[in-house]
Amino acid sequence: MESDADSGSGGRSVEILPSLEELTRKLEEEKMKYGVDHFHTGLAHNAIGNFHFRGGNPDLAGRYYHASLHCFQSSCSTLLEYGSDSSFDCGESGFDQQKYCHQLNVAVALSNIGASLWRTGELSDAVKSLEGSVAIRRRVQTMQYNFGKDPIPEKDRADLSNTLYSLGLARSLRGDYEDALDALDQAQNALSPPPPSDALESVKSELGRIKDVFTLTWKNRFGDVTDTAQKSIGKAQQDSIKIDLARLEDARGKVHLLRGDADSALACHFRAIKSKVAVLGDSSHPSVLSSRTNVAAAYRALGQWDEALSSYRNISSAQRLAQCRVYDIKMRRTLVLDFAATTCAIEEVQREQAKAGKRRGGSMGTMSEDFMTAIAEERTDGKSPTRGLHKQLEDKVVL
Repeated sequence: MESDADSGSGGRSVEILPSLEELTRKLEEEKMKYGVDHFHTGLAHNAIGNFHFRGGNPDLAGRYYHASLHCFQSSCSTLLEYGSDSSFDCGESGFDQQKYCHQLNVAVALSNIGASLWRTGELSDAVKSLEGSVAIRRRVQTMQYNFGKDPIPEKDRADLSNTLYSLGLARSLRGDYEDALDALDQAQNALSPPPPSDALESVKSELGRIKDVFTLTWKNRFGDVTDTAQKSIGKAQQDSIKIDLARLEDARGKVHLLRGDADSALACHFRAIKSKVAVLGDSSHPSVLSSRTNVAAAYRALGQWDEALSSYRNISSAQRLAQCRVYDIKMRRTLVLDFAATTCAIEEVQREQAKAGKRRGGSMGTMSEDFMTAIAEERTDGKSPTRGLHKQLEDKVVL
């Protein structure tokens, strides 16, 4: 599950979720119809796990995710140890769509288990579970591509990217910053389709020529309605990828800040803002404001007080105006809390700036060093100055 504020999708329709009673009844029905170890029963366990995860009960959610994992593994007779990257001893004829689905179900369960483990503070186990999910997805995708199947579908590439994204965040919370950045880089690469072969390009060229002839005939008869619809769908897909890439840039920026590289963090967040504004068209959108807050934090870490104050004040003004336009109680409450946090940040920066002014004989980087030291100390104490990083992983449960 991904929050609107983090993804920047905006305008998302409200989903009416089943009640716990309905989900429990469905689970019992699946057990009676298919048996306790069937993958349909596993899907029902997973749905109940999602319900408890959304409700803030990761321990109970984890139990249902583990139950779903057991069901999916029971349905997957050819599954390797999921932490392994070794070759899969199965020819093309032995790998059908059903086995493909079963293995991806195992990957989903491992990803959700990783999210629940993170919530309970078991970061090492969370990383291990997410790494297992990534290994399965990579192996399945490699087999499909090498066996001459169609190119990896966009949804499968996005699912792998999302799992790598969660892995990157989990590693960063554990303090493995280089590994975290590596996972986030892989998540970015996963969103791009693999380069086609020369033979495939030749086929595509011929199909494109046939399509052009057909399209011209269709337009002569029925106009360009179909062409317009296709362009609209294509733009929506491109916009979705841009938002996902912006989310990855923000995550990379936060990791850079945690490892003490505020300059790199600033560059990442600026790229995120550029992508989000290009899609959302509104610099005051909650997702854009989140990235702008990250920029202000990077300025603050660099000791650039005027830039940090200017950024925070602009964000504060946008948050105040947004409260007047929002009628949803939950969203308004979030805006009020964000506005309060920004106000607090402004006061803190003003104090830091005044303190830096008294150190006329010292270097301009002294307060920047103090701020980065404070980040390290808060991290050691189990606190985090980048709570948005935690929220992003918390919401990454696969539905």
